[in-house]
Amino acid sequence: MKNLKKVLALVVAVAMIASMGLVASAASYSDVASNASYADAVNLLSNLGIITGYEDGTFKPDKSISKIEAVLLFARVAGFADANNEKIVELANDKYAAVLDAIDLGAYTNYKNEIAFLLYKNVLSADTIEEYLGESKYLDEFPRSDAAILIANLMGADIKEISASSLDFADANQIPDEAVKYVSYVVKEGLMNGVQKDDGTVVFDAEKALSRAQVCVLLYRIIDKLNISAEAGIVDSFDTESGVLEFTNAEGREKSYVINEDVKVIINGENGKDADKSQNI
Repeated sequence: MKNLKKVLALVVAVAMIASMGLVASAASYSDVASNASYADAVNLLSNLGIITGYEDGTFKPDKSISKIEAVLLFARVAGFADANNEKIVELANDKYAAVLDAIDLGAYTNYKNEIAFLLYKNVLSADTIEEYLGESKYLDEFPRSDAAILIANLMGADIKEISASSLDFADANQIPDEAVKYVSYVVKEGLMNGVQKDDGTVVFDAEKALSRAQVCVLLYRIIDKLNISAEAGIVDSFDTESGVLEFTNAEGREKSYVINEDVKVIINGENGKDADKSQNI
């Protein structure tokens, strides 16, 4: 057993099909019909406090959503506001403060904690975050290709193991190279679908901007797919042969997890499975 000496955050995200019984009471948006295809998604996310409407009582379902708005929604679905994630948010802020201080987010400056949280969970990349959101790009519309990337990362997909050969969209060659495997993943998992055009052809439409209603539907599917739990504490030991990780949580209780293929562990913002477990950290 190897002792891991440093206080760190342990995030256990068990990716599994969860029969959650997604039932939402009707939200009182004047422009969301109860029989709209996106009504359940909008109502659920509204009831969970993940998204809100406008002061005039509308939701504006067809209004395009910006990158920064989408990022904030993804952070909330990932558990940013969960009390169990307070330590993780603190660690994320410390780890990525310098990176985010270099980005001018204008009126969204106070939301850098959410971005740090997604960086810590590997939903966003520290290597590309300035290019993605900097120079006012955070106000750009949120395209379908970006959604595929964020969804796959939030789901903990192992992109290296994914084949893109199964994509048969008429516009498959127009999907950005860096997004192809992510698109393949979300399509295979039923999290995103193609778009049928008037002539019957099915396209992915990678650069098409998503609306508020469409993002709600995507997040609704993620919630239905993922059961996420998070815990912070001190790791006491890790058995490299059995994969048993033992730690003491914030309440002083000793706990253990078996690190198998269904469990994703993030240690100080890095994928725990990729870390060298023989090192004391």
